[in-house]
Formats: sequence, structure tokens, C-alpha cells
Amino acid sequence: MILKPFKEVSEIDSGNPYKEDISIDATKTIKDITWAFPSHQIFLKDGIESEYVTSSISNETMHVYYNKDGICTGLEIFKPHSLQCENIELLKCSLSSLVKELKIKDIQFDEIDYGIEIPSFGISTYSHDFEENSNLPIDCVYVELRCQ
Repeated sequence: MILKPFKEVSEIDSGNPYKEDISIDATKTIKDITWAFPSHQIFLKDGIESEYVTSSISNETMHVYYNKDGICTGLEIFKPHSLQCENIELLKCSLSSLVKELKIKDIQFDEIDYGIEIPSFGISTYSHDFEENSNLPIDCVYVELRCQ
């Protein structure tokens, strides 16, 4: 999959051999996602306190977040997917190797409680126990999508 910061994630396999790869951007609605991924599930990420539903697609390896109008606002992408941005592979590396690559390319990032945030990409990473071992693989990447 390819990330175009804040715009879209493209080349998403729908799992349907009769459909082309899908792109998800901030114009997609829950209806669009349901059509593209007919076997997706809907759940409440924060339990009963959730304001909006979340879709689980691609065999539960991606979550799609919506606003109150049912428009996509972000994606959470888990392994085993591949996600690239600026020729950097975001899910096939460790947090320490990603940090090293960002420093080489002079891309700003911030450490957060569960990984790093890369403001220019509109993403944050999650790695379990990264505080104890930054060589652990990145578990997932959250991608923020905005209407342009």
C-alpha cells in the first residue's frame, strides 16, 4: 500500500479477485467501505462510550474510522500489510530503524507514549513495549486522512 500524506492510502487489496485494488481517502463513506469490503465488521472502538462506529476490514488487519457523518477520517493498518511513504517502509521495520531513516532524510518526528508521530506524514506508529526495546517491530500505523 502507498500512503499519500493526509490524502489517501492506495493499492489496498479488497480481497475480492473481481475488483481492482481500492484507495481510501477522506471522501469515502461507510457505504463505500461496505461496498468495497463486503465482509467487513463494524464495532465500537471505545465500547459503549464510542461516538462513531469503526470498520474492521482485510481480515481484521485494518480499521477504518469515521466522523459523525459517516465519512472516513483515518485508518489503522496492522501487520502483515506493507505501507510505504516517501520510499520508507513503515510496517516492515523496527522503531529504531525507522527513527534512523527519518533522521537521515531530515524528517521531523516526535516520541509519544506508544511509538512515534510523524506530523508531515499524518501518522503515528504503535509498538508494544517500545520503551524497553526500540528494536521491536512496528505493530501498526494510524493514518490521518483529511478532505483537501
